[in-house]
Amino acid sequence: MNFKLRVFSGDQVVYETSNRNKGWDGHLPGGALAQPGQSFNWIVIIFNENTKEEKFFSGVVKAVNP
Repeated sequence: MNFKLRVFSGDQVVYETSNRNKGWDGHLPGGALAQPGQSFNWIVIIFNENTKEEKFFSGVVKAVNP
């Protein structure tokens, strides 16, 4: 199975990974941490190469104090 996670701030991708064991740590491009209360949209796409089935999951994550 192929996996892709993307986290967005507006239309800008702030994090992307194909490693399902590595989540987003709250760092933005440039190295700054997301501010507490800031919300980010996320999407996960999973593709099964055997069945050619593609599944989408999405939601919102809100940054909290570390």
